[in-house]
Amino acid sequence: LSLSQALREKTVESIDAFSAQNVANVLWALATMNAEPDEEWVALLCRRASDTSEGCRGRDVANLLWGMATLGVTPSEELIGKMSAQAVQKAHTFGTKEVSCTLSALETMKVEAHPSLLEAMRRQAVYLADAMPSSGLPGCSLPEVAEDER
Repeated sequence: LSLSQALREKTVESIDAFSAQNVANVLWALATMNAEPDEEWVALLCRRASDTSEGCRGRDVANLLWGMATLGVTPSEELIGKMSAQAVQKAHTFGTKEVSCTLSALETMKVEAHPSLLEAMRRQAVYLADAMPSSGLPGCSLPEVAEDER
């Protein structure tokens, strides 16, 4: 029994107990292993992600979207809508990795991000850049941002 097969069996057996974080972690793990999950397994994970989306943390949104994009999965509009809403709500908790993974995943999946999501990610990126020590990026200068854009 391969690791991927064992993970599939455990997922199917326990899916009703899965949190948003559990779903995101499984998709992240599959993508990291370069696994090729079958459509039924992906559909099961996507349904559970949709059902538990309100419990998503920023990291869960980023990991879930990154995992899907890396696996070549195109999520439903409903799931993208729910994940986008959670990302907007929790944008203030995103670090640089979550911002970049979320936007990169949407681009990879050819999903047009809602303007509110793009604005939330932009604002968080500006906040993170402002919080970075000036010596944090050697040889790199960031453009000035107007106070009203922060």
